Amino acid sequence: MIDAMLQRYDVHDAGSHYQALREVMQEIALAGLYRGGFFQKAAFYGGTALRIFYQLDRFSEDLDF
Repeated sequence: MIDAMLQRYDVHDAGSHYQALREVMQEIALAGLYRGGFFQKAAFYGGTALRIFYQLDRFSEDLDF
């Protein structure tokens, strides 16, 4: 599953592979939280939310709730 998700990224060196892997792991964590009903009581905000929802060219290492 992770390898399939990494195919969407332009990975050309170890640094870009590491960043792509972090983004994939964030996606998996958010999907698990969503499926568990977490977002019925919590809001997702911050830099990562802006990147995901508005395609901003930035990367934040944390997930803000």
